[in-house]
Amino acid sequence: MSGWDFTPRFEGRGLSFAPVDLNTNLWVYEKNFAHFAALLGLKGEPDWEARAHERKRAIDAHLWNPQRGLYLDHDFVLGRPGRVACAVTFWPLWAGLASPEQARAVAEHLSLFEQAHGFGACEPTPADLRTPRSMQWD
Repeated sequence: MSGWDFTPRFEGRGLSFAPVDLNTNLWVYEKNFAHFAALLGLKGEPDWEARAHERKRAIDAHLWNPQRGLYLDHDFVLGRPGRVACAVTFWPLWAGLASPEQARAVAEHLSLFEQAHGFGACEPTPADLRTPRSMQWD
């Protein structure tokens, strides 16, 4: 994992989730590989642009949550969005992956992460997921 393992975002089951940040990074890499393959005239490379397109489709289908207007990690074991939003919801905006409508929806939720002493990594954790470590992240 990435250091986020012990945050409430993965509900104590980090290996059960497809993370927003990882999939956004992979999309960026695929777009970069497509650009460099074209720039260098490389033949026989995988179709990186097609891979990026398919990943964006999967991100929109599984990580974009229109009800909440946020990108949420996807619990592929339970087949549902994660219950705790975290600041990585902004990652697709940074990458240029979000549509203008998705970017506006996410931006409207900035206050979810604003805390008394700064910007929280995660939104406040639901009571049933809280642990003694929760305050470090939410």
